[in-house]
Amino acid sequence: MIEGKIQTECPAGCWFIVDDGVASIYIDIFPSNFVIPQKAGSNVRVFGTVTKKDGDPLITGKIVEIDGEIYR
Repeated sequence: MIEGKIQTECPAGCWFIVDDGVASIYIDIFPSNFVIPQKAGSNVRVFGTVTKKDGDPLITGKIVEIDGEIYR
């Protein structure tokens, strides 16, 4: 689980970047077959699996909570 703010988001809502105050990480929710609305700047909590792509860490999100609303 990671918690932070949404920095940047895909226009279609299938990926976004979260800044937790220490670093930023790419969140991919496309493989989980859901999208989120445009919420850049909002507080977010992401539950998922950490993997690597091209040597960089990313999270495949399974559940996303934005300002109290849950997406899955």
